[in-house]
Amino acid sequence: PLFRSARVTGVGRTQIATGVAPGDAAANLRAVGVDEYNKYLYTVEPAGRVAFFRVESGERAFDVAVPGLQQTTVTSSSRTVTGHHVAAGLSDGRASLMQVQYEPQYEGTTLKDLTVKVVSGAIVAVDPGRRPLRQVSYVEQDGQRFVAGLVGDTEIAYAWHDGSADRQAALHTPHRIRQIRIGRNGALLAGT
Repeated sequence: PLFRSARVTGVGRTQIATGVAPGDAAANLRAVGVDEYNKYLYTVEPAGRVAFFRVESGERAFDVAVPGLQQTTVTSSSRTVTGHHVAAGLSDGRASLMQVQYEPQYEGTTLKDLTVKVVSGAIVAVDPGRRPLRQVSYVEQDGQRFVAGLVGDTEIAYAWHDGSADRQAALHTPHRIRQIRIGRNGALLAGT
């Protein structure tokens, strides 16, 4: 708002039945999003599906396979704050990158539904050692792509594409890493 403070107001509650069970590595499956019209909520599930639920009822509407899964499993996921860019960390050290896109469907001037697409992006080899990505974070900005994966208690595999070449680095810390996140311009944050 231009002339007053921002505020957050609850608009309701939706319960969904996902494929994530208590005891799963649910903390590592952080990709959850909702469209701007509040029609569909989505999440990445361990079975390798991007599942969409109706916000109004919580019922499962449809799901789409995570691209590039092959014989691997989903070990982590995340989404960007803007743009609905989603990353699924895989058990072989790769990340499947995708974007959820919405197109409103109108009858006259009334919004009836949305057409939802999951557009496959790159499949990125984040860890050359092919270890499972315990956590994943991903950002695209100005033609660049940044992907980080937590591959050990104190190690992060970091891969980026700077517009002309793919690059990789391994980052180590003496402290146990609890959370990772990539910010603007590829800035990597690690919480210990």
